[in-house]
Amino acid sequence: MKAAVYGTLVGAGLLILVAGGFSGSPEAYAQRQPPQSANTNSDLIAFSTMVGDTQQLTLIDPRQRVMSVYHVEGDGKISLKSARRIEWDLKITQLNSAAPLPHEVRSMVEQ
Repeated sequence: MKAAVYGTLVGAGLLILVAGGFSGSPEAYAQRQPPQSANTNSDLIAFSTMVGDTQQLTLIDPRQRVMSVYHVEGDGKISLKSARRIEWDLKITQLNSAAPLPHEVRSMVEQ
């Protein structure tokens, strides 16, 4: 139990540092709320949510179009799980889509 609380505090502290280090007032969210952006006026966008016993922190740099995902364990260990440039992802108009597909919706609207 202490480890989970410690991990949450470390993750919240990291979130506050990221948000507060750029601009605007930092905001912290309770761990049971849905993922939310800490500060949409900063250079980075940060989302935090619990995934089981691990806090997941997602950072998005809209200027460089890069997304990174970190896990904060209950003992405070922080590890980078994934990072990728999303520039080309954002150019895809459909992937793993179900009907109606985007072009089908467009056809229905234009009729």
